[in-house]
Order: sequence, then structure tokens, then C-alpha cells
Amino acid sequence: YLQANGLDVTEKAFRMWNALISIVYCFVHLNVALAIFNLIPIPPLDGSRILDCFLPQKAFVIYHKYEQYISMALMAVLIFTDILSPLLMIATGAVESVILYIPTKVFL
Repeated sequence: YLQANGLDVTEKAFRMWNALISIVYCFVHLNVALAIFNLIPIPPLDGSRILDCFLPQKAFVIYHKYEQYISMALMAVLIFTDILSPLLMIATGAVESVILYIPTKVFL
């Protein structure tokens, strides 16, 4: 057994590996959550541009006419209620499970 500061080398390597996996998981979680949040159809976010593609012409004109007020109302609802948190957690969990499932099947 090789000893380094009271720990054998394999235990130290195992702890370092676990720390690396935790950092990668946090990185994936944060990026998935930000990507999903960015898809919310509020005008400064990218989701509003995606919504533009699916709106009928009449709704598109009305949406852009009142875009400023709609965005403020939606932001107020998201800030003062807890509607977004459960939905974001569900969506993030679903996307993460797919993203993290692939490496476990390939590398383990």
C-alpha cells in the first residue's frame, strides 16, 4: 500500500474522481437549467423568438403591439409566484436524465 498523508493512494484517487464527477454534474445541471429558462417566451429571452414562428399573423401583430406589457406581466407572475420553479425542476430533471444516461451506457 502506498501511503500519502494517512490515506492510501487508491482512496485519494477515488475521492478526487468523486469530486470531479460532482463538478461535472453541477456544470451540466446549471447549463441545462439556464438553457430551459432561456426558452421561456418572454421577449428578452430566446423563447419569444421561437414563439413568433408559431403565432398566427393576427396574434403575432397583437403580441408585438403589447410585447412590453406582456413581458412585464409575465415577469411579475414569475417573480411573485412560485409557478416557474416546479416546472423548471421537472424539465431540467427530464433533460438531465437523458444527457446523463448516455455517458453511463457508453463509458460504464
